[in-house]
Amino acid sequence: GPDVLGYFDYDANAITLLPVIPAQYVGQKPAKRANVRARLLLHETLHWLGLDHDPAWSEVMFAIITDAPVVLGPNDLDHMRAAGLANGCKA
Repeated sequence: GPDVLGYFDYDANAITLLPVIPAQYVGQKPAKRANVRARLLLHETLHWLGLDHDPAWSEVMFAIITDAPVVLGPNDLDHMRAAGLANGCKA
């Protein structure tokens, strides 16, 4: 869709970030735009590591990228921990 800023291609095992700034972010302070890009990069990287979307809007893995500061939420951390354990991590 027109609001897609980037995506993870499971077949190619590649992250694509689009260079476009959507209309809703034009005119925002640079820090807010930087938050969007940082959240997007982290979100797509977590897809690459095996995480799916989370229904909680406060999580980085929520399906819609926001301009909120980049902070992993408790669900993000739980899913990351589970993915690590499933792949042999002992921590």
